Amino acid sequence: MAFYSLARPTDVPPFAEALALPDSGRLGLVAASGCALAIASVPIFSTSESFSIIPQALAVLGAGLAALTLLKGIPRLHVSLLVFGTLVLFWGISLLSDSELWIEYQSLLKVCLLAFACHIAFRSRQHLMLLFGVYAATGAVTVALNWHQLQGLGSSMEISQLSEKDRFAGTFENANTAGIYGVMLILSGLIIGFNGKNRARWPLLTIGLLAGLAICFFSGSRKAMLGLGLIIFLIPWMAASGNVKKGRGVFKIIFLLFLSVVLGGLLFSQLPFTDRLLVPFREGVTAESSGATRFAMLVKVLELWGTHPVLGCGFEGFSRLSGFGVYSHTTFGEVLCNGGLLGLGLISVFYLVPLVQLWRLAKDPVCPGRSQISTGLLAFWLLFTLFSCFAVMFDSREFVPIGAAVCGFLQANRSPVSSSRFAPRPKGAPALRMADS
Repeated sequence: MAFYSLARPTDVPPFAEALALPDSGRLGLVAASGCALAIASVPIFSTSESFSIIPQALAVLGAGLAALTLLKGIPRLHVSLLVFGTLVLFWGISLLSDSELWIEYQSLLKVCLLAFACHIAFRSRQHLMLLFGVYAATGAVTVALNWHQLQGLGSSMEISQLSEKDRFAGTFENANTAGIYGVMLILSGLIIGFNGKNRARWPLLTIGLLAGLAICFFSGSRKAMLGLGLIIFLIPWMAASGNVKKGRGVFKIIFLLFLSVVLGGLLFSQLPFTDRLLVPFREGVTAESSGATRFAMLVKVLELWGTHPVLGCGFEGFSRLSGFGVYSHTTFGEVLCNGGLLGLGLISVFYLVPLVQLWRLAKDPVCPGRSQISTGLLAFWLLFTLFSCFAVMFDSREFVPIGAAVCGFLQANRSPVSSSRFAPRPKGAPALRMADS
């Protein structure tokens, strides 16, 4: 049982003081490590038939370790995880009359279970830094696995202009998947770079930036370019958050924003697939074949939703009934079609509640350390939401578990104990230290 004792400010552990959260102990750290490895293994092994068992085994290990932490007590669950679980359960009930889709549903169920394991395991800043650090480190592995193709594209670019068929997919087997992963590498490196306190942050920052930029550069993914554009505008805020002096913070934001825009413009001018990226802006979304197809999918989503407006068409409803045979390329459209207004309401809560909470934490003047990590997490959540507008992300084995981990951090901050810790301390009052009895 935890209790508070009076102590001198110097007696407060640096980590606890910076984060204002209790240490979850070694078991919590081990569980967070297992879940972090499970998430990080997905972009490396998931597309390989020979090694796809590795992410699954690590997910089972991480979930088992997270379950062991429940022996110390059952933590409160964040509302976003509750509504996400409700949505998954709702679709499961609808399958009782149609067992043919059970195999596809099992994949979503596994993602949901890993998400709950991550939500239980990740409860502190230390845990989240571990997660993003491990994820950034995967950039070295994925670049090594795809080195020959990336090198070949670089050599070809010097000789002639690259065409649509030259877009990098590599071991990801899909250029958009590769591009989104590259953006996540960059963001993970930046979160570590801005929040890390030791020398390990520099190699992780370097790996995240260089590997992420290389993969994004050759993927030709419009989603990745939108993500990079968002990161360019978020970097100054991430760098300046936690500044005690307001004037200095504003100056830093303006300077870094100018620098980010200039460097981003230079990078964009050198992209090998610039024409493909600009076509939707110059000629409209239907001018290009993939854009026209996705617009037609959106129209079909609304048509199918009209047949079952409240409860939707059921799990995998769009792929079964639309005639396209695949998902609708938008999370919100897919959920509206398959879950109706009920599903759309649930998924909206899942996205909006953490967004509001992270915004408030990022602006918190009481604890600069917590404010800075919250800014990085807010950047992740904005990217998650952006990508969800143009891809089906509710079954992502990377973004959903990471989002659940972020919600675990938020829930720990909202607990009664944490709330008392975050309250401003009266002048002259001694610091509080958390101890275990």
